[in-house]
Order: sequence, then structure tokens, then C-alpha cells
Amino acid sequence: MTRVGLVGGLGPESTIDYYRRLLAEWDRHRPGSSPSIVIDSLDVQIGLKLAASDRAGLADYLLQSIRRLAGAGVDFVAITANTGHLVFDELAAQSPVPLLSIVETCVDEAQGHRLRRLALLGTRFTMEAPFYPTVFARRGMAIVPPNSTERAWIHERYVGELLKGDFRDETRNGILEIVTRMRDEERVDGVIYGGTELPLLLSGDMAANLPTLDTTALHVAAIVRRLLRGSTGEKMRKHVVGPVSVETSIPRSNWVDVDQDAKVEVSSEDPEHPVESALRAEGGSGWRAAEGGAQTIRLLFDAPRYLYRIWLVFEEHEVARTQELVLRWSPDGSTYHDILRQQYTFSPPSTTREVEDYSVKLSGVTAVELSIVPDISGGPARASLSEWLLA
Repeated sequence: MTRVGLVGGLGPESTIDYYRRLLAEWDRHRPGSSPSIVIDSLDVQIGLKLAASDRAGLADYLLQSIRRLAGAGVDFVAITANTGHLVFDELAAQSPVPLLSIVETCVDEAQGHRLRRLALLGTRFTMEAPFYPTVFARRGMAIVPPNSTERAWIHERYVGELLKGDFRDETRNGILEIVTRMRDEERVDGVIYGGTELPLLLSGDMAANLPTLDTTALHVAAIVRRLLRGSTGEKMRKHVVGPVSVETSIPRSNWVDVDQDAKVEVSSEDPEHPVESALRAEGGSGWRAAEGGAQTIRLLFDAPRYLYRIWLVFEEHEVARTQELVLRWSPDGSTYHDILRQQYTFSPPSTTREVEDYSVKLSGVTAVELSIVPDISGGPARASLSEWLLA
């Protein structure tokens, strides 16, 4: 069974809420059973101090928790607080297991509702940080924080009351007044509860007649979907769209789960060597085209991603040929930028394997495209790919 690890305690009340919601959401799909969950509870006061003055320290504090969870055998990790996502990209680059972002689950929901200007509520760190505006801007949406006086008031109530489990009517009314002002003066058309304690204070799916995005509920639903996907062995989503230094093992890294996080388009495939055989870290027989000539594999991510590593392996044991490959990435699914262009000559039996291991720093990636010309001389060779992993 797939197991999730929760970085909890930031704060305690929301961690309890996560746990209860996870059980309830799981029961909707699998009544009479329970999901496999491991929780590592941190000190919220330490987390707040680090968020205020030491972001590198915050990343290290959270990474230690993630590593403990990985040691407990979890398959992926979720941080049960928005503030912890201040350093999400740094964590994703070092985590030994995949991380599930609360921000990316939220932007998917906002896009589904066709929202364009969203008020963001949470701690001061969340309201003033760029991680929500950056992710939402990639989808053409704007994040609007309260003004400086309102941010200070909300942060004081959040830290002084909500994180301690103290939910007061006067605080609820004050936040609703702020949302009403933002609706009338700043033309926001939705509200993000960017703090996992806020749904405990503000119930319902509307605030000041605006739709609300409960980040806890959205995150929980995404966690359960991933747990269920792992338990059912669901097949990779793919669509055959038509033509358009050597190591002995795959190095350990936080590889992207393509089955869960992307749709795959491939120009052709041999039924005995489907594309998923090259895209899974556990390995397989590799992909092979159904016909000769140039071929393309395209990964379309469900939400923008940060990529820091690309691993490619090609093998040819029969035909001497020079292969050309082009690897590109896109921030929007239409405009592409080169990562690399290169040629490699196979000369069996001496030179039969090409391994490429690239370090990159790419933010907001919505698509990655690999184009292969198997033989630049125009021979009948079919393109193939043994392994393609991204982290």
C-alpha cells in the first residue's frame, strides 16, 4: 500500500484537521479501511522563528523531518502548512521522496473556477512571499494580499489565536470585513485560505459572497488521489499523437512520478516497448518507436514544476548510426526553450550506450519535449529510449 508522510505540527490544530479529513476522504472511496499515514510533528514556534529570520534554517528544519519520514518508508510527503512552502523548491531539490505541493493543488482549483484575482489570507510570511503570486501568474491569475495594516492584524491574530486553537467570533468578523473591502475596492473574485487554520475559523465555501479555496481540503483531496492511484496500479495517461559517460544503474534522486503528475504524448510506439517502460524509475524494457524517422515524446505536467536534474539513457547494440536529440522545456505549453542539442555516434559492439545526466535550474516548467532523429544519414533505424527521468 502507498504510504504518505505528513510534516505536521505547524500548527497542531491543522495537523489534527488534516488527519481527520484524510480519514474521511479515504472512507468515501474505500469504506471500511484506512490509509497508511506517518506524521512527524514539529515545533510551530521554531518554524515561525525560522520563517521570520532564517529561510535556510527553515529549509534544513523541514528537510530533517522529510528525511525522517522517508526513513519510515513513506512514498511521498505533504507539508501540512502553507508557511512551510516558503522553501518548497529548495526542499524538492533535496528530498529523497516526492513532495506534493499545496500551492499547485490550489492553482488547479482556481483555474477550474475561472478565477482571475484572488485575495490571499494567511500568516504574514505567506501573504508577503512570492510563492503564491509566482505560481498563479504562470496561469494568468493575480494574487492580491490585504494592505499592510490588514496583513499585520491578520498575522497577529493568526499567531496569537489560531495557531493556539483559539477561534473567536471577533476575529472571524474582522477577516470577513477585510474580504468585503477587497471585493469592493480591489475587485478580487475569490479568496484563498492560505493558512490551514483558516478553514477552522471560517467555515463554508463562500466569504463575503466570494468563492473560497480551502487549501487544506484541496491538499487532502490530492493526497488521497495519490494514495488511491498507488493502491490501484492505475496506468500511465498517454496519447499516441502520430509523427511529429556510462553508469550501470539509475542514480537515486527525487524523480518525478510521471504516472501521477503528467500526461504523455508520443509520436509512435512499438506495443512491446511502450513509452512508460522508459519513464518509470523502477525500470523496464524501454521505449521504441513503431516506425523509422524522427520521433517526439512530450511530457505535459498537470501543474508547473521546478526541475533540477534530467537523466537520459540510450542503447544501440546492432546498427552503427549517429543520433541527434533535442531536449526543450516550456513555461506555457506553446513557447519552448532549448535545454540541449547534440549528436552521438553508436558503433556496436564497442560503443553501445549513451548516458546523459544534466543539472538544471528550471522553474515553472509545464512541458518537456524530447525529439530524436535516430539516424542523421536518413537510414531506417527506429528511435529508442531506455530511460528518461526528471527531478
